[in-house]
Amino acid sequence: MKTSHIFWGILFMCLGVLILLNNFDWLVVNWSGILKLWPFIFILWGLSMLAKGTIVKNIVTGVVAMLIALTIFASFKSLSCAIDDGFVFYSDDEEYVDGDWDINTYSADFSEGIKTVNLTFDGGAGSFVLRDTAAVLFNAITKGKKDNYELYSSNTGDEAKIRFKMKKNRVRFKNGKLQNSVEMKLNSAPVWDINFDVGAASAEIDLSKFKVKKVDFDMGAASLHLKLGKPVDETKIIIDAGASSININIPEGTACEVRFDGALTSKSLDGFEKIDSDLYRTSNFYDATEKFVIKIDSGVSSVDINRYPN
Repeated sequence: MKTSHIFWGILFMCLGVLILLNNFDWLVVNWSGILKLWPFIFILWGLSMLAKGTIVKNIVTGVVAMLIALTIFASFKSLSCAIDDGFVFYSDDEEYVDGDWDINTYSADFSEGIKTVNLTFDGGAGSFVLRDTAAVLFNAITKGKKDNYELYSSNTGDEAKIRFKMKKNRVRFKNGKLQNSVEMKLNSAPVWDINFDVGAASAEIDLSKFKVKKVDFDMGAASLHLKLGKPVDETKIIIDAGASSININIPEGTACEVRFDGALTSKSLDGFEKIDSDLYRTSNFYDATEKFVIKIDSGVSSVDINRYPN
């Protein structure tokens, strides 16, 4: 039997089996983790070219076909999980009428004794903006399903905790555009620890006016534009994303380290020295007392880190 017949036969068989098992919910797998195994395809493909015996070559070809099928299926599953993630999508002609969709405002009061704030935002799929300051501790304006968000806030001594999340995982498309947008504002006085948990999202996050100790992004397929200000001692930035476009702007002269853990990442890093294949630092990193430590774990992605004048 020809090697090509073995390859295509096993590839289609494996895809069919995976789809069938998925349809009956018999697969419980971390698909984003499976995607990290894709380089084995090249290793085995190279072995198949080096193998002299027909039997060995056919076996290796079959394994390559299975891995490619698994990678294709894992890619679709990871993307669908990032976009769907338990959400219900509605179009213009479905059961929800325009009266169910509204603009809502949420806020948490600020008191002078608050020194640190832990903010958790859970927004699902949509468009999210954070860039301006507020007199209150936290302010948000949402556009989408009526009363689809809820705000929790509490104070303990000089520390405040805020959780802003969706009530129901429902978003809507109108005229081809996703109708779930949030614009947030923060008070610039306290030090912030921020957690973003979103799905397929477009995020414009400008933190240059705020004191930020840590930012943690957990995103699906995303476009992230992040602007950072002066670090607070060692400010940590953690980004865990699916297929994504990530653009980070930091002040000129600021010390920074960035570490990558991703399947396939295109990098453009302004002012960094390569330490190893996944680790980059500015030349002043060890001497600086104020610095950024960035960790990016993503699927297929593009990462740009640029400098802006202070």
